[in-house]
Amino acid sequence: MPWRARDVRPLLLRRRAGRPQLKRDPLGRNAGTVPMYVARLGAISLLAIVAVGGTSSVRAQADREHQAPAAVLDSFFQALADERWTDAAGFLDPADLDAYRFQAAAGMRRRPRDLTADDLLRTDPQMPRAVAEYELERTRARRATYGDYLGREFAGIHDAAQLESLPVRELVIRWLQAQHPALRLREQLRLMGCPPPPGLDSAFRLGAVNVVGTVLRGDTALVLFRSPWRPFPDSGFFGSGPQVAHLMREGSQWRILPRHDLVQPSPSSIKVERCSDTSPAPGKPPR
Repeated sequence: MPWRARDVRPLLLRRRAGRPQLKRDPLGRNAGTVPMYVARLGAISLLAIVAVGGTSSVRAQADREHQAPAAVLDSFFQALADERWTDAAGFLDPADLDAYRFQAAAGMRRRPRDLTADDLLRTDPQMPRAVAEYELERTRARRATYGDYLGREFAGIHDAAQLESLPVRELVIRWLQAQHPALRLREQLRLMGCPPPPGLDSAFRLGAVNVVGTVLRGDTALVLFRSPWRPFPDSGFFGSGPQVAHLMREGSQWRILPRHDLVQPSPSSIKVERCSDTSPAPGKPPR
């Protein structure tokens, strides 16, 4: 028909308009992001748990490393108290001691010969010969009682050549024996002809080392401790402070440096004036 508009179609032939489709939910979240959000929360929680566990593990490892030098020192003194010489020597680094023995041997060789009565009379012509001989006799008796220099540093060694020829492990053992207070006292008692008092061995087998603190710096450690053989108070003007042990790490093991003040806090000599029948007090070394 000429009057019908060309762009008009019957109602049933038109496409029915639908509702507009939302691309996001009313809260502004993509429907596919909800599971991802939950997964991210789970991952963050897991990482936090792993981080806490890792921190605890690192802290425990640091504590073990901090306590290792003190444990080595305690094991060393326990072996020393039990007179397990080979075990005690294994805790020490022998390098410095090996170098020191050659210095001691050289000093022994430079030592002047023994004096005679004529030597004393040349230095003091007014001295009667009887007095000179008396002084020489006192010197010989003192040397026989307290031993010579090498014997005080290395037990049983009295000759420079013998000292230089010792194997390193035997050298360390002889040095420890010379530093051990019980052995030094026994030797003095033997030279004086005195029997060892009862309870001498048990008096030197005391408790563990009292560690005051440990300082770590790389492969070196300083351990402040109180020796069980020096139960003196640290208070007062003349109070004794803690000793310091120096350790070096070799690989995974700590070695103790054999310093002169390791066993005894200060150079000391044991002197027995006369034999005594009294025994040391329980738990305390004889003085």
